Amino acid sequence: MMLDIGPKAIDSYQQALKEVRTVLWNGPMGAFEVSPFDTATVTLAQMVAEATEAGRILSVAGGGDTVAALNHAGVAENSAMSR
Repeated sequence: MMLDIGPKAIDSYQQALKEVRTVLWNGPMGAFEVSPFDTATVTLAQMVAEATEAGRILSVAGGGDTVAALNHAGVAENSAMSR
């Protein structure tokens, strides 16, 4: 059973965020409802929110679990994140 992605995968996503202009997010990275398995989802949500706020990317997130994960990460109300 996989509960979260690991540090290498997080690093890969961070690198990809430097190269893309649009992020379409559908689904959390892991079992974000249970600590510590929320680490990747929270980390990536914050990275996407920061890149969106800075105008480097356009981000669109959708789906019930995705919105719940963004709420959990504290970025759902971020006006730069589209839902």
